Amino acid sequence: MKKPHPIAAAALLAVACSDATAPVDTPPAQPARLEAADSVVLTAHRDTVTLLADVVDTEGGRAPASAAVWSGGNPGVATITPQGLLRSVGGGETSVRTALGDLEDSVRVVVRPVGVITLTFDDGWKSAHDLALPILSEAGVRANVGVVTGSLGWPAFLDMDQMLALDAAGWAFASHTLTHDSLPSLDDETLRAQVADSRRWLVDSGLRAGDVFIVPYHEWGARELAEVRKHYRAARGHAHDVFSPSRFAEWRPDDPYGITSIDGLALSRTPEGRDSALVMIERAIDRGWMVDVVFHDVLPGDEAGFRALVERIAPLRERVFTWDELFPLE
Repeated sequence: MKKPHPIAAAALLAVACSDATAPVDTPPAQPARLEAADSVVLTAHRDTVTLLADVVDTEGGRAPASAAVWSGGNPGVATITPQGLLRSVGGGETSVRTALGDLEDSVRVVVRPVGVITLTFDDGWKSAHDLALPILSEAGVRANVGVVTGSLGWPAFLDMDQMLALDAAGWAFASHTLTHDSLPSLDDETLRAQVADSRRWLVDSGLRAGDVFIVPYHEWGARELAEVRKHYRAARGHAHDVFSPSRFAEWRPDDPYGITSIDGLALSRTPEGRDSALVMIERAIDRGWMVDVVFHDVLPGDEAGFRALVERIAPLRERVFTWDELFPLE
C-alpha cells in the first residue's frame, strides 16, 4: 500500500488531534440577580452615603452594577438620586429600589439621628490645663480650647507647652480671634485680620484644630458672619437661650454657622444647674441635636461642681467629640 506523503500525514495527524481535544461549547454564565445591602442606617441629619449594587451571575460571580438606577423612598425620611446618593432628611424608615433591566433589589433605610456634644473652654485660661484636664482625663472625656492667640503666655493663660500637653491628651483647638474684641466694633480690615489671622495661626501651629470660629461675647451681625464664612466651615455664636424657644443646631447642621451653646460653668455650680445641663444634653443626643457646653476660667471654688458635672457627662462620653472630629481643618 502506498504510504501518504509526510506532509499530508502530518496534516491528518493534526486534524485528528484537534478533533480529539476540542472543548465542548458551554453557554456563558447569565445574570441571575441584582444584589444590594439589606439595610443602611444613617445617624445624623443630612448624612449622605452612596449605595452600591452587584450583578450576581448563575455561577455566583459578582460584578459592580454601575449602570443600575436607584429610585423610591419617602422624601420626608431620605432622598435618593438615580446614581445611588442617599441623603437623610428626617427620622424614620423607608426603602429605596435599584433596577438594572429586569433585575431589581431594595434596601431598607433607617434614619435615626443621634446628637453630639462638645465641651469648649473659651479664651484659653490656664485652668483648662491645670484643673480641667486631670478631671476630664479621669472621666475619659476630651474637650476643646477656644484660642485667643494674643493672650497665650500671659500669667493666667495657657502657654505653648500647656497647649501641646492638651493636644497630646486628644484635645482640639478652635479660633477665638487674636485679641477677643467685639467683632461689630471693628473696622473691615481689623475684622478680617481678627478672623483670618487667628485661623492662620492655628494652621501654622500644627495643633489638632477644628475649622470652627468662636464668636467673642456672642456678638455678631451680617457683616461679621459674611467674613467668618470666607474662612471657616462652621461657627459657634449665640447661646441657646438667646432665642425663644431655645435653639440648638441639628447634627449635621443645615446651618453650620448657627451652632449654639449652654453655659456649663454656671450650670455646674448647683445641683439644679447640673440637672438642667444633663436634661439638655440627653435631649440633644436623643433628638439629633448638637450642643457645645462652654466653660471659661474654672477657679478652685468651681472644682467640686465642675467635677460633679463631668461625672454626669462621663457615661455619655461616646457622644462627646472634639471640633477637629466634627469639622476637620482643611
